[in-house]
Amino acid sequence: MPRPEVGKPLPSAENAWSPPGKWTDWILAERGHLNDWGRVFGAVDSQMIWAALTSEIGTAPIASIRPARGGGVNCQVDLRLSLNARAAQVRSIRHFAYDGAAPKLTTAFPTT
Repeated sequence: MPRPEVGKPLPSAENAWSPPGKWTDWILAERGHLNDWGRVFGAVDSQMIWAALTSEIGTAPIASIRPARGGGVNCQVDLRLSLNARAAQVRSIRHFAYDGAAPKLTTAFPTT
């Protein structure tokens, strides 16, 4: 499997995954990005966002790569998503724990 490279799509994007707690504890939590999602897209849920993210992540280029605490790398991928008849830029961060690992969603939030 190729290593992540800036300007190229995520390797193994079809195997991307997300721990359930990431949604309830951060992405769609009040202390996290819930208000951002609601302000930009209206009422959304994790399944709706995940479906939109996974439909676009296979072709979107990696914007940056940084070493991750605890090992591996984090890749920033910016996407344009459409939810509830609204479109906006969304930033997602994917973690590769080691070479050949499937990309794990670390966070996602609207940037517009």
